[in-house]
Amino acid sequence: MNLVIRHKADRRPGSTAVLCRRLLLVLVLALLAPDARGDTQVTTYVIKTQEERQQTRWSMTEWLRIKERMKMMDVWLAMFSDPKKDKFQPELMLSAGATRSQYNYKVSTGQSVSGPLSGGAIKAQLWLTNLISSTIGIRMLNVDLGAEGYHRQSATFTADGSTPGPSNPAATSSARRFDLEDYSAALRVFGRNIQDSSLVLKYGRYSLRNSITDDIAGAGTSGVSGTMLGAELQLYVLHALGVEGNVVQYGKASSGGGFHKVSGSYYDYQAFIEISLLRLVGGPYVEQWDLTTGLGDTVKTTEKGFIAGLKLQL
Repeated sequence: MNLVIRHKADRRPGSTAVLCRRLLLVLVLALLAPDARGDTQVTTYVIKTQEERQQTRWSMTEWLRIKERMKMMDVWLAMFSDPKKDKFQPELMLSAGATRSQYNYKVSTGQSVSGPLSGGAIKAQLWLTNLISSTIGIRMLNVDLGAEGYHRQSATFTADGSTPGPSNPAATSSARRFDLEDYSAALRVFGRNIQDSSLVLKYGRYSLRNSITDDIAGAGTSGVSGTMLGAELQLYVLHALGVEGNVVQYGKASSGGGFHKVSGSYYDYQAFIEISLLRLVGGPYVEQWDLTTGLGDTVKTTEKGFIAGLKLQL
């Protein structure tokens, strides 16, 4: 009987040890579980905090981007708000210049003549500045209407190494000159006034009377006329210094006498300096014409030289 009792007593401590081990395992698991949840919370906090700080962080690149965006918004707001401030204000430009060049013409038959040539040119432009925007009350992105008149005339032409006289018709000085004039409608874009960087587009008609080539059979002195297209660009490099350029394309024209077919082109590029309303300009120019006489001969003329003048901008 005592042996049985001792055997039961020996089993009790073993059961207690197993129970303790199980309790310890449960406690460790319980302690480890919050650590896993805590790691997840810490990671989430770090990510969210970094995102918030990056969104509110100041950087030079972001500042420049915002500044450029605000500038564009200000430009659009200025262009389309309060157009009544753009009052109708006509503007007038008057210019006069002198030309010095070398004139050359070649005939399909083989004849070639050249010589110095001088002349002068005058131009007038009238601009109806802000007429459209002040009339309809909508800003027109610096677009203005205008009109232009141009006249260029040469002095007497004498061929190189020639003495004028009846025996040398190529050098005869009587009425050996040309006269060119055109009138056109003009459209100015990108410029708020005549003393601003701008681009001008032109369309109109021209008339030409050229007697320099009278020594060619069938040329005659009859005038011809046709349509013309042109463009004029002026760009301010500094406050009172800049460059400008002109290009004109003279369309085909026909006439009953003299030259039967006529087409030509002109371009120049000049530098200018402004003193208040006055502008001094100067630069090279080139003018070319393709002419066909009544007898079918083709005449090509080329004039290369320098033009300088003065503009008054009112």
